[in-house]
Amino acid sequence: MINNSLAAARPASPFLVTRANRELPLIADARGQHAHRFAMIPLQAQEPVGIDLLGRMAAH
Repeated sequence: MINNSLAAARPASPFLVTRANRELPLIADARGQHAHRFAMIPLQAQEPVGIDLLGRMAAH
């Protein structure tokens, strides 16, 4: 599982896009060489705290 991924969040800011692009080789490595199953959670503006918010996140 990759948590708080900028790449998965698809940022609009040029600075954050640059940082997100730096994650891509690491994500590809984790997905291709180290994981049989794969999940990626995007960086979120607000932490999903509580059963309702975590349930919504898990439903995607």
